Amino acid sequence: MKHPLYLLLLLLVLHSNTFAGGNHRNPYKTKNKFSNSRKINKSNWELGLASGLTQYVGELSTTIPHPKTWKPYYGPSVRFTVSPYWSARFIGTYGAIAGDDALAKGYAHQQRNLSFKSDIAEASLQFDWNILGFEPINKRKPLTPFIFSGISFYHYNPRALYKGQWYDLQPLGTEGQGIPGYGPKYKLNQISIPFGGGIKYAFRASDGNYISLTAEMSMHKTFTDFLDDVSGTYLPLDYLAKNNGAMAAELSIRADEYYGYHVDYTFDSTRGNPKTKDWYVYTGLTIAYIFYKKEYFYEFAN
Repeated sequence: MKHPLYLLLLLLVLHSNTFAGGNHRNPYKTKNKFSNSRKINKSNWELGLASGLTQYVGELSTTIPHPKTWKPYYGPSVRFTVSPYWSARFIGTYGAIAGDDALAKGYAHQQRNLSFKSDIAEASLQFDWNILGFEPINKRKPLTPFIFSGISFYHYNPRALYKGQWYDLQPLGTEGQGIPGYGPKYKLNQISIPFGGGIKYAFRASDGNYISLTAEMSMHKTFTDFLDDVSGTYLPLDYLAKNNGAMAAELSIRADEYYGYHVDYTFDSTRGNPKTKDWYVYTGLTIAYIFYKKEYFYEFAN
């Protein structure tokens, strides 16, 4: 029994010496351990500036958006990359919307003769789905269409220009808000649901510096019909003036300015359409600088 044991020990020793002696190279031994390394760049987040034009859709809008109602918007944008196909972004925008019956083609809207303008300040959280994948660093996937949705918190305040002076419409209660039986005054701080789509493209501005361009259209579904201060019905002007003040009556309907003589209305005459909600739309471009982290992976030579 001793001879087989000695033979086994001898074979183990010879095998160990052969492995260490050069017939098999040591995989951890290389002249330059960085000679076969790879550098991987992963985009992490982008800081940019968004700008473009706004458009409002409601009782005072036209079928085809009129250039006179287009208003500028701008604001910062921060986008975080979750994966090549998903990203999240925070956007702050400041802009305005406007509408004017004088621009309408229909006679009924023209004789109503209402108009408004409202500033909008908004903070939005949105999630993008990059349809083709978006990996801009080293030109892996620098171009993709995308769609998105999210939630926005915004502040608005419709105003009307009357005899050279701007008046805030919400405090007036032009449709009887604040009068018993006509409901409270609408809230100026609201939420909306933004959604839309666009296209992203990234390019290298210089060595190690990457820029992204995003063109998009963002539609905002609101839960109010008072972006324009117009929704329901008229009240008789003397009744409205008695309860909410003379200026509420003056700005409730401005047909007298259109006709050149005084116009009054009975209860429940149509002023707007309370069955529909107002919308606002952003169409614009975002330019951003891409901040990314470099990660190194080393492959040792054989």
